[in-house]
Amino acid sequence: MARHEHAPRPELPERYDLIEQIGIGGRGRVWAAVDYLTMTSVAVKVPRIEKIAAVDRRAFEREAKIVASLRHDNIVHVVDANTSGTEFDPYLTTELIYGETLAHTMRWRGAMAAGQAASVGAQLTDALTAVHQAGYAHRDVKPENAVASHGDGEVKLIDFGLAAPTNAPDGRPFAGTNGYYAPETAKAYLLSEIEGLEVGTPLPSPASDIYAAGLVVHEMTTGKHIFDAGLQGILQQARGQVPPLSQIRSDVPRSLDKLIRHMTAHDPKDRPTAAEASDGLREIAAEHRDARGGTVIPVQGLDRRQGPEVALPPTPAQEPPAPRASTGGLSPVSEVEKHRSAPALPNRESAASNQVRHQSSQGPARPQNHAAADPARKQPGQGRALRKELGP
Repeated sequence: MARHEHAPRPELPERYDLIEQIGIGGRGRVWAAVDYLTMTSVAVKVPRIEKIAAVDRRAFEREAKIVASLRHDNIVHVVDANTSGTEFDPYLTTELIYGETLAHTMRWRGAMAAGQAASVGAQLTDALTAVHQAGYAHRDVKPENAVASHGDGEVKLIDFGLAAPTNAPDGRPFAGTNGYYAPETAKAYLLSEIEGLEVGTPLPSPASDIYAAGLVVHEMTTGKHIFDAGLQGILQQARGQVPPLSQIRSDVPRSLDKLIRHMTAHDPKDRPTAAEASDGLREIAAEHRDARGGTVIPVQGLDRRQGPEVALPPTPAQEPPAPRASTGGLSPVSEVEKHRSAPALPNRESAASNQVRHQSSQGPARPQNHAAADPARKQPGQGRALRKELGP
C-alpha cells in the first residue's frame, strides 16, 4: 500500500477478504478484495471513514442505486451494496476489471487506428444508451472512466459518482471534468463562477454525455487532448472549438470526421442520441477495421495544464507499465501505483494497476470532477470581456 496514506480497514461482512487499498479519491477509498461468497476478485468502494457526513452518505447511496440499476455488458457490474451504515460501514462492490483505461492507452500507446477508435466509441455509446434509457446522465464521460479489458478488449463505462436523473436539478450544476464540458455547461460556468451572474444552469442531459463521448473518440483517434485545463480551455469549450479530425490526421475516414462533428455540435439539439452515435460508429468500425487490431500511429500526448501548444516528452521507448485490475471506477481515484504487481488473487491472473489518473503516468494533474477546482477566479474587468467574448 506504499504511497497511499494509511487507511483504516473498513468494517465489512465476513464474505470479503480485503487484499489492499488500490485507490483513493476525495470521498472514497477502493480496495481489492476476495468475495468468498462468489469466489471472485472484486473491487470494494467505501467512503473515507474520517469524512462520512449525511450529505456524503446520501451521495454514496445515490451512486449505489444508479449503478446497481444498470445492466449492460459495457457498464461495470455491481456485485453487492449496503449503504445503511448500521451493521457495517457503507460499501459498494463491483467486478474487478482486468484492463486499462483509455487514458492509459492514449498516454502509453498513442493514437488508435480509426477503425479501432470507432469500435471503442461504439461500445462507449452503447453503454450511454443504456444509461440514458434508464433516465440518467453519466456527467463524467472521459478516457479515465472507460476501461478496456485485456482479454477481449471489451470497453466498460465506470465511475457513476456524478450520475444523476436527467432534466432535474441535483445541486451539482457544474459536475464533470474540466476538458470534457459541453459548451452549454462551460458557458454557464464562466458566467456564473467567473462573472458572478445569476444564470440558469444546464440540467443533467444526455446531450452533454454525447458531446464528451465525441471528445473521447476524437482524442483516441488523434492521441491528443483537445482542451487545456485553464481559463482559455474553458473559453474554447464554451465556444465549442473542436478541431475537425481531418485537420489533425489526413487519413481519417470522412464518415468518422463527420460523425464526430455531429457529436460535438455546439447546439445540444444538433447532437445525435447515444443509439444513433453507436450505430454510426459501429458501421465505421466494420468498414475500417485494422487487421492488426492495435494502435498504429504513435503520437505524443499533450499537457492540458499548459495548453495545446506544449508537448510532453516523447513517449518512453520501454514497454509501458502493465495496467492492473481496475477498481471499477466508482469514484475519482488518484495517485494509484502503476509500477508494482497486484496481489495474487484466487483464480485470477495478477496484473499491474490500470488506474492511471490525474497524477500518475498521464502527466500533470488537472482539476478533477468539478469546475469548482477553479482554474481561474474572477479578475477586475474580466466579466465585461467574457460577456463580449461569449456573446448572447
